[in-house]
Amino acid sequence: MDINEIRSKMNKSIDFLISELKKLRTSKASASLVEDIRVNVYESHMPISQLATIIIPESNVILIQPWDKNNVSAIKDAILNINIGITPIENDDSVRLVLPPLSEERRNDFVKILNNKVESAKVSLRSIRKEYIDGLKKDKEENNISEDEYNRDVEHVDSLIKEMNIEIEKIFEDKKKDLLEI
Repeated sequence: MDINEIRSKMNKSIDFLISELKKLRTSKASASLVEDIRVNVYESHMPISQLATIIIPESNVILIQPWDKNNVSAIKDAILNINIGITPIENDDSVRLVLPPLSEERRNDFVKILNNKVESAKVSLRSIRKEYIDGLKKDKEENNISEDEYNRDVEHVDSLIKEMNIEIEKIFEDKKKDLLEI
């Protein structure tokens, strides 16, 4: 495994973190809150984003307009089933979600969830590092690389970890600021 492969794996971990954080609700409406919710239609489970147009007409409203009006009830039921804390309002041709203002307690709960997701991303990076270092140790024991090459590669992966952790911290601070913003 080379350093570019390690960087790629670490970037995937960060991309996953970003996609998970998009689902965390802030005080503003966002299509990412509902776009991946799976709806049981046409004898399969499809994400809302493949069944409807998602519009944000106001800062606290999400409007879901299915292309097939027969899917309105199924979309409403799917949103109710995942329990995101918002009750959908079903109309003839759409589903409306009005996001209530977040209480300070709820905001703090979201920050705790955010902390857990960020810590999981850091653990993922550490496990990628460990896997790489273990491979280097094996190569060194089998005399495939020298002590200097081993030390250089360990130093390189450690600087990469430091760089990725700084990026994760920036993502964390930005999301935390969004969550705590009133």
